[in-house]
Order: sequence, then C-alpha cells, then structure tokens
Amino acid sequence: MQIKFEQIPIQQNSSFHSHINDSPRYLFDMHHHPQYELVYFNQGQGKAYAIQTVIDYDQGDLILFGPNIPHTFVSKSSQNEAIIIQFSHDFLGEKAWQNKDLVTIKKVLTESNKGLIFKNVITNNIKEKILNIPNIAGFDRLMRLLEILNSISLLESFPLLK
Repeated sequence: MQIKFEQIPIQQNSSFHSHINDSPRYLFDMHHHPQYELVYFNQGQGKAYAIQTVIDYDQGDLILFGPNIPHTFVSKSSQNEAIIIQFSHDFLGEKAWQNKDLVTIKKVLTESNKGLIFKNVITNNIKEKILNIPNIAGFDRLMRLLEILNSISLLESFPLLK
C-alpha cells in the first residue's frame, strides 16, 4: 500500500485547520502529514488504520494522531460525520510548550506520537466544543482548541501503536 503525503490547506486568519467531513462513505488512501490530527466521529462507525494497526471506531469516539503517522479511515455506515482539526506543533509559537501551564496538553500531544483513541469518554461539553470549532474564528477559535486539548488530556485514552 502506498502512503501519500497530504498537504493540509492553510485557513485564512487561523493558526490551524478544521472542517466537517460528512461524506456518505469514508474510504481514504493511507496518508500522513506533519500536523497533529484530531478526529471526532459525530456519526457513523468503521475502522481506523494507523500503519499496520486496525481499530474499530464508533459514533462519539475521538482519535488523536501525532505528526507523520500514516493513517486512514474506512466507514461501515452510509451516514457519517467527522469533525477534523489539524494543527502544527508550533501553532502557539516555537516556545509555547515550555510553559508550565500547558504541561498536560504537552503530555497528551507527546503520547499522540503512538496515536490515541478516546472511547466512550467524550463528555457533552467536549463534544459541543468540537462540533462548533469549524464555525468560529479568531481568539475564540484558538481558545476553544486549547480547551478541547486540555479536556482530553485529562481523559483515559489508549494508544493505537505499540
């Protein structure tokens, strides 16, 4: 299987990219990119592939891939919706991760180098923040991403890769 490089589009006036994928079917090529990728499955179910690991995902699950992890999704459902947030390591600036106030977020981002799945632990509060992020801009959008990352850093997750 060939692994393709995905060029993440830069959104105007934003430090990260987000979008809603509501394709009837997910069947993507295995790909990688230097950005982190946070995927929340609002509808549907299927399989997530990370290198040679395969794991089932269901509605309400969230997956966080670290940079350059080859991955793809194949849906089982005909009704699918995923909110995808992609951001670079330095989206807050080069030295942001030295800030002690961000230690829990830094930890979950470091752990995402093995890919993380959050199953059955996403609260309605986190879900609403994720669902709304593609529709907001500016400072509120950046703060929302930090709130999401901080919230998931406190949840139980499982690595996709050994």
